[in-house]
Amino acid sequence: MMMIREVIVATGVGWLWGIVAMVGVRFLFRVCGWTALNYRGNKIPLGYGLLFVPLFLSMGVWLATAQQTVGLAVGVLAGAGMGLAGWVDDRFGANGPKGLRDHVCAIRNGVVTTGMVKALAACCLALLAARVRSVSWPEMAVDVLLIMLATNLINLLDLRPGRALKGSGLLFMIAAVGTLPLEGVLVWACVMGCMAAVARDDLRGWAMLGDTGANALGFLGGVFCMYSLGLLIKVGLLVLFGALHLYAERFSITAYIERNRLLRRLDEWGRN
Repeated sequence: MMMIREVIVATGVGWLWGIVAMVGVRFLFRVCGWTALNYRGNKIPLGYGLLFVPLFLSMGVWLATAQQTVGLAVGVLAGAGMGLAGWVDDRFGANGPKGLRDHVCAIRNGVVTTGMVKALAACCLALLAARVRSVSWPEMAVDVLLIMLATNLINLLDLRPGRALKGSGLLFMIAAVGTLPLEGVLVWACVMGCMAAVARDDLRGWAMLGDTGANALGFLGGVFCMYSLGLLIKVGLLVLFGALHLYAERFSITAYIERNRLLRRLDEWGRN
């Protein structure tokens, strides 16, 4: 009973933060000009996912100090760092190369892009989050790749209102199938509460999550999966995420969603 009460409180704290922070984001981003045109051609705030960064930072500090859960704290703080790396890409990489092929071409031409910086940050932060666990080197390699692919997969979904947020929610639900420590459950609930609070603005196309939020949520979702799931399930997810990345390099995920009736309905749910 006490655990249920704590989960409800954590969810409420996250929801309240999301409501308050979104008001500030809408004002600050428009004043600073941190906007971009969405797929409909409307100018809206880009990168509202920045509001998840202070939430992650506060939860990471709480885990490390009050709960002495250093391993999970490192993962949550690394998620905040990944959000900041996404923020750099949102602010300075809007007109840069897109996709793996374009970035490879840029490397061949000796051009350093914000996307490359973000990829390097994802690799280092995922290695940091996985290294604090006492597991074998093969499992640690699986964990690192899983976090990196989860991070970028949510980023690939951020092309229509609410899609990346729904993908993040699904990733969090997959992690919930396994076993998380109580502290991890509270962090999970807090972030889910915040996601629920900002969903209205995202689904209606009033603000874009951006690489900032997609990377932060995808990274943390990968960290949750790393802690909660068994090795075989993580390998299965790794194969699935890798296949989706390969598909996205050759074809359009949006086009596939629009051709599939079930996926199209799920994608459009809550948008109108």
